[in-house]
Amino acid sequence: MKQSNNKKSRDVTAFLYERLSRDDNLEGESYSIGNQKKLLAKVAKEKGYTNLVHFLDDGISGVTMDRPGFVEMICQLEQGKAAAVFVKDLSRLGRNYIEVGRLTEEFFPNHDIRLVAVSDNIDTAEGENELAPIRNLFNEWYARDISKKRRISNKIKGNAGEPMGQPPYGYIKDPNDPKHWIVDDEAAQVVRRVYSMTLEGSEQSRLPPSLKRTMS
Repeated sequence: MKQSNNKKSRDVTAFLYERLSRDDNLEGESYSIGNQKKLLAKVAKEKGYTNLVHFLDDGISGVTMDRPGFVEMICQLEQGKAAAVFVKDLSRLGRNYIEVGRLTEEFFPNHDIRLVAVSDNIDTAEGENELAPIRNLFNEWYARDISKKRRISNKIKGNAGEPMGQPPYGYIKDPNDPKHWIVDDEAAQVVRRVYSMTLEGSEQSRLPPSLKRTMS
């Protein structure tokens, strides 16, 4: 009876996976975590799933498969806790052609898991999609292209003297120009004090022990 109940629970359970990275922000609001959740929940319910479990990774590139939400979802799938996985598109699973291919061609079929990639019109319950491997390949190419463009852009900005990261302690971004740093007066006092104490310590380190005791 317990095994039957577990199977019944599995049959109505779908895992909904959402992922967003800086690269995906370029695609617009439709890729936001909130919109992915709404879309996947709507489609999963339409397909008859009543127990929906969300897994998400926000701000993590699809190039790596070592994502907390994704790893946890795979672990639970291995335990037989869901019958289907819903994603906005295949690139949400990852932008690694080989690893995503292993998921779609081996892992999901071997564990009897239905895969639905909404925007790619993929639903393994309705048969194989011959374009899936091609989509995976393009997803990986996209990630490589974005990475290359970012490196070039960063090099151009660096050569132009534009800051590439957050201001160090003692500076803040200029409210009128985020690309320009200005002195943070409050933090600067601390920096000057530390610098002064360091110099004093350096000077005292060269004094004879008798004079150090006198000065202290």
